[in-house]
Amino acid sequence: MSYGTVYPLITRLHRLGLIANALQPSPNGPPRKVYRLTDTGHGRLRALARAAGSVRRRCERNPRRPSTESRRRP
Repeated sequence: MSYGTVYPLITRLHRLGLIANALQPSPNGPPRKVYRLTDTGHGRLRALARAAGSVRRRCERNPRRPSTESRRRP
């Protein structure tokens, strides 16, 4: 993943209040910006995990069967 992908995503998550950042001292060079999930971010992550689990369970209960069209040979 490139910086051109990561930083716009971080900016968006920060703007939405899902992550927060802070500066931490670095033994080598300038302070580092570190990120953490906010309480809102943790809540959104839990909701996404529940939704993904729900989709997975539905897929496991109802596996898609190939149609008769896909079983025919030309």
